[in-house]
Amino acid sequence: MCIILMTTQITQTTQLELENHLINECRICFEEENVNDDNNPFISPCACKGTSKYVHKKCLDTWRNTNRGRDAYYKCMECNQEYIIYREFTREPIDLFYSNYGMLFFLFTSFNTLLTCSMVSIEFFGGAKFNIINGLNFGNSTTILKESFKKDFLGCIFFYYSFNLSTISILLKTYLHYYISFKINRKDLYYKNIKGIYASWWFISFLFYILYYTWCDFPFSLITFLFFYDILEYSMYYIIVEKHNTVIDSMNRMGNDELFSFDENPLDDINNHNIIIPGNVPNDISLSLSDISLTDSDSDISEN
Repeated sequence: MCIILMTTQITQTTQLELENHLINECRICFEEENVNDDNNPFISPCACKGTSKYVHKKCLDTWRNTNRGRDAYYKCMECNQEYIIYREFTREPIDLFYSNYGMLFFLFTSFNTLLTCSMVSIEFFGGAKFNIINGLNFGNSTTILKESFKKDFLGCIFFYYSFNLSTISILLKTYLHYYISFKINRKDLYYKNIKGIYASWWFISFLFYILYYTWCDFPFSLITFLFFYDILEYSMYYIIVEKHNTVIDSMNRMGNDELFSFDENPLDDINNHNIIIPGNVPNDISLSLSDISLTDSDSDISEN
């Protein structure tokens, strides 16, 4: 037992001596530290040891920026240790409210199709009263459009599909506006960069009503314009999502990210105390020092 213990101590001592005698070099550019360059110091951002322990701050920043959005931006790919990052600005959410936009499109279209078929079936089997059209015409029950739809079943389906698309889009955009107002932190900057496409996006939803009141006495022309309206409505969803992602990515690139050395973790200075971390800390484990607070019982901690 004593021999094993002594062997372990000798091994640890030998390993420590080897590490102390190694020439510290950057694991990316393989150059030594320039002690006169305060803007590009050596840091040890992860749990790697030996010649992989140190890296120039600028070298690591360059590597992380080339891997933005991937795991290598947030953690070391060798030891899988997550970096300790201080962000000047809180990271904004990329996804509006659902990450799989293809599935969202499918569900949206399927729901609208089922709703349209149900409404048209009720209209035709319920006496063809066309209550939606009566409402749009403020109670006027004698219109050319109603007489046309009594003979044109497919035209009626297409009209109701466009009407439902416009209505659901207005409700969905209202929800998204509410969501953005609460989820985006720098709202002024966000709307400044997206205001043009955002205004167009809202205008498209009301385009249905403009087309209806302009062409309601010309059923064929109305259905033709509504066909292009449907295409435009779906296209605008793709455009607004891409624009949103671009703006959010640009906002997340702003500010200075400060990377701490793993062996100089500022959280290690707080021992045996309860650390409260807000629930909205991003998944990338990057923390802001202002996001960390102590309980009242720890308020008497003296600064080191």
